[in-house]
Amino acid sequence: MLRIESVEIKNIKGIASATFGLGTLTVIRGANGTGKTSILDSIATIFDGGHDPELLRKGAVRGHVQITLSNGTTIKKSVTEKASTLDITTGDGLKVTKPATFVQQLATGFAYDPIAFLEADSKKRAQFLLEAMPIEFLPKEIEAITGTAPARPVDIDGFAQIRQAVYDKRRDANVVQRDIGATLTTLRESLPPGDEQDWPAIVQGWRTAQADLRARLNALQVAIKTEADAQRAEAKAAYETELRKIEAKAATALSEQTAETQAELQTVASELATAEAALDAQRRAANLRTQIADYSKRLDGKLMESMRLDEQLKALDELKTAKLSEAAIPGVEVVNGKILVDGIPLDQLNTQRQYELAFQICTLKCGELGFLICDRIESLVGVNWEDFKAAAAESGFQIILARAEAGEGLCLEADGEVVQIGAQVGEKGGRK
Repeated sequence: MLRIESVEIKNIKGIASATFGLGTLTVIRGANGTGKTSILDSIATIFDGGHDPELLRKGAVRGHVQITLSNGTTIKKSVTEKASTLDITTGDGLKVTKPATFVQQLATGFAYDPIAFLEADSKKRAQFLLEAMPIEFLPKEIEAITGTAPARPVDIDGFAQIRQAVYDKRRDANVVQRDIGATLTTLRESLPPGDEQDWPAIVQGWRTAQADLRARLNALQVAIKTEADAQRAEAKAAYETELRKIEAKAATALSEQTAETQAELQTVASELATAEAALDAQRRAANLRTQIADYSKRLDGKLMESMRLDEQLKALDELKTAKLSEAAIPGVEVVNGKILVDGIPLDQLNTQRQYELAFQICTLKCGELGFLICDRIESLVGVNWEDFKAAAAESGFQIILARAEAGEGLCLEADGEVVQIGAQVGEKGGRK
């Protein structure tokens, strides 16, 4: 990977003149106003493209920034009030005819700042990671598992939403399954012992017997009354005593036979009530069996649905694992808009691991020149600063950053060696 060997700045922002070399990790130090940010902005302007007249130091007619790469290539950006030009000469002395394209290929994503990434909110960090690590799940891959294809490929966050929907369906199926199982248990406990008798026929038989006895009773009453009336008519002329005997005899006969029939009628009524109660119980049992069969069928359906959703979740997890294993940073994913590393939220990682991840993400967007500019470093002190330097050293990038240190002049620390830059710092340009 290419490196920047040296930098020359003249009349850019607050720098009148400065020439210095860069190491793997270069720290620009100095008090506020000594020109630290001007140096960073001067280097960045080579890769920013376009024209900004406010880069020109106040009072100057022309300014320039030139960097020399490890292969001997020089890149020079010259700035006047009206225009900016970019000139590139290779180590072999050849002029590059399309300098803007050359620079773009050299440092794609050049201005990325890992500290800015870590200080951004979770939504912006997740969006950057999704752009830098564009994992896609194809509709046919999702459909092969869930049976439903999304309208277009989805990223890792969209995939997490699909998985959550399947998980929610399985949870609902399990809830219904438990409810049905509880209802089935209650119904089975309510079911009476088996009864195979033909209670409808028995009830009908007793009802027929009851009707026959009532008819016999009515007929008996009519017959006896008719006979008594006939005897009474025949005895009208007989003695009063004989008439009373006949009436007494008729009354006695009626009373005896009525009592006998009434007793039979009570027996039949009792048997009928028993048979009707048994019939009602038999019908309730039949209804319970029907409900049990229905709930059993529904339970089987929910069990099958739950098993099918379990398989879908397993397949989705296997697909995600396979996709993540193919990604540039294994174990890193975006779930519900948050970055997870091996299932742990980014903010819960120790500081060195966070810095290491930030530098890994840089590698996804860097060009041939592995070079980063890091600003806003003052917040890193003590262990955090040491963790950042360790992660930077292991990243493989060439890094330049600025730190404000009260009371110090402008100096440069490169790979552990501190030197004075010797910049002539003058009045800055108009850009803030």
